[in-house]
Amino acid sequence: TRGGGVLMKKPGNNFFKSYRYDSENPESVGSNECYYFRETDEGGLWLTTNGSGINFYNYEKDIFTRLTTDQRNDFGLLNNNTRAIFEDKQGNIWISSFQSGVNILTNSPYRFNYHSFKTDTKKGFQSTSVISFYLENENVLWVGTDGGGLKRVNRSNGITNTFQPVNEDKYFFPD
Repeated sequence: TRGGGVLMKKPGNNFFKSYRYDSENPESVGSNECYYFRETDEGGLWLTTNGSGINFYNYEKDIFTRLTTDQRNDFGLLNNNTRAIFEDKQGNIWISSFQSGVNILTNSPYRFNYHSFKTDTKKGFQSTSVISFYLENENVLWVGTDGGGLKRVNRSNGITNTFQPVNEDKYFFPD
């Protein structure tokens, strides 16, 4: 949403419930600007926000937990402006952030690892603003960036290929 918070409809109910940021309530959604949602098998919902990191909504308790940058902790988010989110087959949650690469929430409680998709600056393009993910198969992850091309990441060997538009044509990519 662009400032509208979260609207949620629970199964079996014909009404929507509105969740909005409340500075007096630390268990409210952390921002009224929410982008991507990812439901979990454990009864919760991850959502990315503008300025409040990622939030986890617990259906049973009807509360939000905010995971943000933490200057005292080397394992917090790199940036609170988060965008895309997906879960791989190993249960890791991948969160893209605006201008800070990718945060990977491992199975350990709220501990992040990081991956940067910076490319060779000699070729004239570099971007750490990741805006989308697509998991082609267990080993191939496609990463869309804002200004840094489309990345194809082979997760088994770590090789990243970058595809850039030809001749400044943003809609044509080489074979």
